[in-house]
Amino acid sequence: MNDYKKGVCLSVFVFILMNRFLSIESFINFTIFRLILILLTAIWIFKGPRDIKFSSIPVFKPIAFFLIVNLISVCISRDIVFSIKTYLSVTFECILFYLIMITSLNDKDDVLMILSYSCYSLLIVATIAIIEKYSGINLADYLTPSRIRPRAGIGDVISTFPHRILLGTAMAMGFPVALALIGSFKNKPVKKSLFFICVILFLSSCYFASSRGPWIGVLIGGVLMFSLGTKQIKKKLLVVIILVCSIFIIKPGVKESILGKVNATLDTNSFKAGTYKYRWELWRVAYVEIKKSPIRFLFGYGPGSSEALHWEGELSYEDRFYNFESWDNHFAADLLETGFIGLFSLILLYISILKKLYAILLSTEDDKNIIAAIISSVIILIFMKTNVKIFAPQLNFYFWTLVSAGYILGKSEAKIYDSVRST
Repeated sequence: MNDYKKGVCLSVFVFILMNRFLSIESFINFTIFRLILILLTAIWIFKGPRDIKFSSIPVFKPIAFFLIVNLISVCISRDIVFSIKTYLSVTFECILFYLIMITSLNDKDDVLMILSYSCYSLLIVATIAIIEKYSGINLADYLTPSRIRPRAGIGDVISTFPHRILLGTAMAMGFPVALALIGSFKNKPVKKSLFFICVILFLSSCYFASSRGPWIGVLIGGVLMFSLGTKQIKKKLLVVIILVCSIFIIKPGVKESILGKVNATLDTNSFKAGTYKYRWELWRVAYVEIKKSPIRFLFGYGPGSSEALHWEGELSYEDRFYNFESWDNHFAADLLETGFIGLFSLILLYISILKKLYAILLSTEDDKNIIAAIISSVIILIFMKTNVKIFAPQLNFYFWTLVSAGYILGKSEAKIYDSVRST
């Protein structure tokens, strides 16, 4: 069973590390993620738990509602083939992955192992990003030599991710987890040092991603960790703040770069301000399109339709006609693709997840920092969906890994409490 659990953790390591361009082109498009998930599912069926009660799986009802609503959107899609592919890769496969995670791991040791593997994977991603920053060479490109970057992406630091903002999102999500893991291995100085290195490299790579959203994500993560964590985590955050301030003094260009992007956003005539307005504009565009018929208003145009179909209309803040090819607001894209019921099902799912995790946070003392880190990372991804469309499978798998780890830790705490109470 231990070998099986290590195999599950190794699959998480690969899911977070690899990029979506590693694939076998076909109708189904066998990406590296899909191939590993098929193998993992087969092993789970034969070696996984036998007595699974789906009704006892955390947030099972919101997940079922979300799956059904998205399936209805598939059935009425304008491009049903593309919607089926999107439903399989973005919705069904991630929920299947969550089901495997939540039923395969049992206790705190399993949680620490899977979170450690996820940090090791992100550490490699961060290392590739730093090498890319200073050498201009992306080592991940050698795995996919046929991949051609879009013109806007040339010169960007992206590591194994398809876009710099998505790289920054991964680093922002990894920061609270690595910070919490430092205090989880008190008698293992090597691991403590490794996770401290993770914190430094994650923050560095997030900065190199050169995007406001992930920077705000790091800030959100830090504030949440300070608010929800113990005194121990507050001391570690203080050390991180001192290090960051030291870098601002030693390398003033870093501070100037960050402030420059902030000031550019506040300047209503700048390009950065335009990209900020564009993300809000997408809400209006999605609403205009779905209100054209009752069925589209309720269930949208089908999963993936923001990419598969052509959308054009007025860009209100510039008073001109525009082709909306980029949907840099995942929630607005969800409104377009799955309508108001689909967006409601997603928001309900996120609220249910956070409500359950917060209940676990209130009921634990020993693992408060780990749960606080998981809540912080989950909220970072939810926030980032207002800034970018999450088209990197790594982030979806990482999200569900964290959710599973939080629930397993809560279940482990409950078992310990029950055993103590029974004695």
